[in-house]
Amino acid sequence: MEVRQATRGDLFEIARIAHQSFWSACDGLLKTSTICATLDEEYGPSSLKRRLLEGALVVAVDPEGGLAGFAESDLAGSRVAVKFHAASRSPQKAAWIRDLVNAIRARYPGRPLCADVLLGSEPHEQSCEAAGFVPGEVIQRTMFGEEVVERRWWCPLPE
Repeated sequence: MEVRQATRGDLFEIARIAHQSFWSACDGLLKTSTICATLDEEYGPSSLKRRLLEGALVVAVDPEGGLAGFAESDLAGSRVAVKFHAASRSPQKAAWIRDLVNAIRARYPGRPLCADVLLGSEPHEQSCEAAGFVPGEVIQRTMFGEEVVERRWWCPLPE
């Protein structure tokens, strides 16, 4: 599995994976309107192009050349906020998620990584565990008018 910076040619597939992943992980946990608004704002064409230009998107490419998943990063003060999405639940998923996290670590050496995950979103929680993140504090916030509860997962700094 190859992990590399995303290219302009990856954007359509990144958006497709984000939609598939978000719906499967959040359907029943969030209102449909909240899911739609989040996907429009975070994974619409202009948002993805901006993050591509910032170098914030890395992809995992399967042996056949398709995208298995992607990760995005955003510097948030002294920490790096990370999100990752998978196209499938392949047995190799844990390995390439760790590779995506390592690519983000290389971009932000010495900074702590965290991922905010909706409580009860089992696929996203499993991805955090697979990447070596550990559960941290509970956060309440509002997403498009809906009150949500998330857990912040932390990835320990390498020793």
